[in-house]
Amino acid sequence: TGLLRYKILFQLGRLHSELGQNKQANEIWEELVKNSELIEIKREAALRLAEFYESESIEKSLEKADAYYKQAIELCPKGDSCYYAHYKRAWLFHRLTLHEKAIGELEFVLWDSKGQPREEALRDFILFWSHFGGDGKLALTKIEELSTKLARPSLLLELANAYFAVGNKLAGVLVLELVNNRNPSLQHQIRLLEEYYGMRRWNDFRNLLLTTLEHAKHNQLSRAEDERILRRLALQLEGEQASQAELVTDFKLVVLLYLELFPK
Repeated sequence: TGLLRYKILFQLGRLHSELGQNKQANEIWEELVKNSELIEIKREAALRLAEFYESESIEKSLEKADAYYKQAIELCPKGDSCYYAHYKRAWLFHRLTLHEKAIGELEFVLWDSKGQPREEALRDFILFWSHFGGDGKLALTKIEELSTKLARPSLLLELANAYFAVGNKLAGVLVLELVNNRNPSLQHQIRLLEEYYGMRRWNDFRNLLLTTLEHAKHNQLSRAEDERILRRLALQLEGEQASQAELVTDFKLVVLLYLELFPK
């Protein structure tokens, strides 16, 4: 009876879980989550139930999972021990496409008790923002604050790449433009050229093309991805310039840029 019974039940529940006997395990977690004496065991039982219901991947179960994660957080003392429940709840919101809630939950655990960034949470923070949608301005502000605080400008490039990965080219270009303006790079410029072409932003395309050509006079590239982008861009312009005379010069300049950067 009493505290000893709770401790033995917890170990029995853990063994049922490891054997895949979820029904028996959940009956134990349900009992333990009602106890008011051993808070640590109560919190762990809530987490176990949350993880089980999340694994069922149906809306009603996910709602239960959220309630148990919330309970675990409320039972959690301040500090690093709260990290897991917040992190799991953030991913639950992300799966439910509640992106604003997912980001808010993850903000609780970006930093450990020593004030150091948690790399896993930081990476997912960028991922969650890339799914938030919109023009990327709000995400850019948030990630730029982190980038400045940590002295890690690479975070902005990671955000740009995350936007491109989910197909939000408008936001990806916005962020990549800022990255390139601060640290001009042929790789960034080549990617922007292709995006400007796809968006039919001809003034931006032509201005950047001339800048990139000038930059290319003192550099060569070996990265296969850059070569593929420029070759693809040249072929697309070749096809269009046959019927659109205003693109003839653009086509020639892209070919010259290609040859300048990849003389072999």
